[in-house]
Amino acid sequence: MDKLSLPQHKHCLVCGKSIEMGKDFCSPECEKTVAARRKAQSRTTWIMMIVIGAVLVLFWIIMPALGALKPGG
Repeated sequence: MDKLSLPQHKHCLVCGKSIEMGKDFCSPECEKTVAARRKAQSRTTWIMMIVIGAVLVLFWIIMPALGALKPGG
């Protein structure tokens, strides 16, 4: 029995359609989708970093004040 041979290909990173080797996306729309996802992920990362930094600064400011309120402290 002969093997069925498919031409070398890969699949679009967004929708999974079969595309030729050397490409990552099947269309400009799929490429824009990935760019939008990366931008949103980057924005989320920055927001989380800012929030964590703000919480750390608040603890840095508040913790010494709480220590002064302890009896004998």
